[in-house]
Amino acid sequence: NNPRYVAYLEGHYREVMEKYRPDGMWLDWYWANAATDASIEFFRREYPDTIIAFNISNFFPSAHKRLDYTSGEAHSLDGPYVRLRKLGNDFVPVFISAWKWATLGRRLYAPCWELIAPIGKWWQDPSSRQDPDELLKMAAVILASGGLFMVGATSRMDGTIHEDQVRQLERLGDWYGPRKHLFTGSSPARYRRREPPGVEVRPAGFRTIACLNGRDMLLHLVNMEGSTSSVSVKLKGRMWESIRSARLEPQGLRLEPRKEPSVFSIEIPAHLCDRIDTIIRLERRGKG
Repeated sequence: NNPRYVAYLEGHYREVMEKYRPDGMWLDWYWANAATDASIEFFRREYPDTIIAFNISNFFPSAHKRLDYTSGEAHSLDGPYVRLRKLGNDFVPVFISAWKWATLGRRLYAPCWELIAPIGKWWQDPSSRQDPDELLKMAAVILASGGLFMVGATSRMDGTIHEDQVRQLERLGDWYGPRKHLFTGSSPARYRRREPPGVEVRPAGFRTIACLNGRDMLLHLVNMEGSTSSVSVKLKGRMWESIRSARLEPQGLRLEPRKEPSVFSIEIPAHLCDRIDTIIRLERRGKG
């Protein structure tokens, strides 16, 4: 809370804005202090068209009204909410599970919210993740839950990005491209638990997310454990009563479900199951 520091901070912002003209600024971190207040006031006053977001602002209720979108971290597909990591002589909290934070975000955070992750193992460790599909599965979980997903690439001192991370970005783009409309054109269905009620998936190792897409519903089967077998899905309960047919997305391939009085069953052969996220479009009777 020092006028000299605020002037120093604003000078940095002005230099970046005038030199690079970015569409948005993402800042580390959001705290309830004078520097955060001064930063928001500066951009709203000097560059009102610039989108602003702050890291960890997901956890501050006041931030959702002040920022264009709020943000937080998730470093792995699953695990605990938080784990302590030793850095030098200190321990810092690291936000771990994309699955847990995204499902919490779907239920609690106001739109728009975001989770971010390094492409490599850690912000300062560019080596590849053990599971090459982990980042793609994290994207599926976060996007299907209604959030935005940002990945951080590690550059060398000359500005070049590590080749493994470039390839990971290309894989992410190749996977996302044909599915983009399924995420941007959808909104999370309303249910309070982590997974939608009345859904049974076999074999184990899949997590499910339900979204509204027009008058249809999308059911995401996220392949958490890398299953390569066929998948059986059973839908029971009020949430699924109006289902009349099913298709596999993004292929548009029509499935042949079995309809019983209280159960809607779908069998997906192994060669049609996506290694990241098998998406079933459930077409509903009626309109709206």
